Amino acid sequence: MNNTKLINVLRTFSKSEMKGFEKLVASPFFNKGRNYLPFLKELNKFYPEFDNEKMTDEYIFSKMYPGKKFNKQIIWNMTSALVNMAEEFLMYVSLQKNPFEKNRLIASEFLNRKMAGYFYKKLQELEKILGRKTFDENYFADKVNLEGGLADFYFFENKQHLASDILVSRGGLTVINFLKTISGIISDINANSFMYNTKFEFNLAYEFINNLNLGSIIDFAKRNNYEYADIMEMYHCYIKTALEPEKIEYFFRLKTLFEENFSKFDRDTNVTWVNALSNYCVIKGPGSSDYDFNKIQFEIHKFQLENQIAFEEGHISKTLFIQILKSALKLGEIQWAKQYIEEYSPRLRSAYQKTTKALAHAYLFRKTKNYDSVLENLGKVKFVDVMDKLNVKSLYIMTYYEKRDIETLLYQVDSTRQLINKNRGIGEKICGSYNVFLSNINKLLSLKEKNDALEMDLFETSLKNDKTFYFRDWLIEMAGNLKR
Repeated sequence: MNNTKLINVLRTFSKSEMKGFEKLVASPFFNKGRNYLPFLKELNKFYPEFDNEKMTDEYIFSKMYPGKKFNKQIIWNMTSALVNMAEEFLMYVSLQKNPFEKNRLIASEFLNRKMAGYFYKKLQELEKILGRKTFDENYFADKVNLEGGLADFYFFENKQHLASDILVSRGGLTVINFLKTISGIISDINANSFMYNTKFEFNLAYEFINNLNLGSIIDFAKRNNYEYADIMEMYHCYIKTALEPEKIEYFFRLKTLFEENFSKFDRDTNVTWVNALSNYCVIKGPGSSDYDFNKIQFEIHKFQLENQIAFEEGHISKTLFIQILKSALKLGEIQWAKQYIEEYSPRLRSAYQKTTKALAHAYLFRKTKNYDSVLENLGKVKFVDVMDKLNVKSLYIMTYYEKRDIETLLYQVDSTRQLINKNRGIGEKICGSYNVFLSNINKLLSLKEKNDALEMDLFETSLKNDKTFYFRDWLIEMAGNLKR
């Protein structure tokens, strides 16, 4: 029973949600006259893990119907009913998180019931909700729906002549919402292609976008001082950075527009913009143009910190914390990195603050070649998730390679290979990238033994041409050291 759909859903409920769900199950409106509360209460005795061996169908039945013969069908029926009610409850939870969608559905029902006055009042409430919002994931779609509702109201009241401006406005908002949606799709397709070297014989999204003259549409919006012209241009540049990454002017224009307009977006959307800019820098890498994209990425991270884009509920994620640190160390910003660790590690969640700070110091000391301090700090890292293990393993490998402790290095390489190939929680892309990294470590050791200058040149060239695996910069540095 502990791996059924019902139990998997209940595991996700907070304490307050579980209390709310009990009230829903007790309601005749939802339970259709059947009392499923005793069944839920028996299950709740195993909350929140629901992994006790006693939690079997037979045990639950015996607690509900002492002395009666076990009937599997009764348990199945009650489980099915609770699953349906759990889905109703999740719908309620979702609507509570999205007041616009909740009120939009109510407004739509008023319209269906020909209650025009109540419908219009709900539209006014929706306007107030959007007026208080920054541009989030759903903002422009919500605006399209709102103005569609206003147009419906005027048609319902036989005042079609008042809907003209609204219809034009809704058309513009629909274009923006389309650009937002298609830019995300294009970016995702592009990232997938980059990571897995995928080729598409049929790609309707690319074909459609490539046959649109988006530049002229943006120019039209600007000439007419359209209030969302800058936002449209941001999505246009986002598309262009994916389709034509060699035209770096689109990246720089997107960066400028983002810095000028970031206050209009909510935090999650700003994180998406930052990730888009940062990922472009990673793909371009060093030496790909006259610009140092490592430095530009570092500047983007600093902007992210200064404008509080990095924080959610006052905290910085450990992944982003380490990512920003590595960006600074890549540029040799040692002093900045030291200050950053001290200033921002208290902003990490307390559950993993000490261990992430130790990992950060390990990265810092490896950069300064203080290998004993690297190993000391790695010993303090307690694993929160599998990525912590991989970060620690990779630091051990790089440290023991630079210390020329070959025996321990080979042990760490073998240990890491077993970890990534046996752990199902590690994604395919990460496994592939780490396997390439480990293979290149073995190649480095082999080349060091052979001391063949031509093979070293070929190896260094292959590293520079392949941008899809981890620790590429470090491997190129080590390959260069071999040649010297």
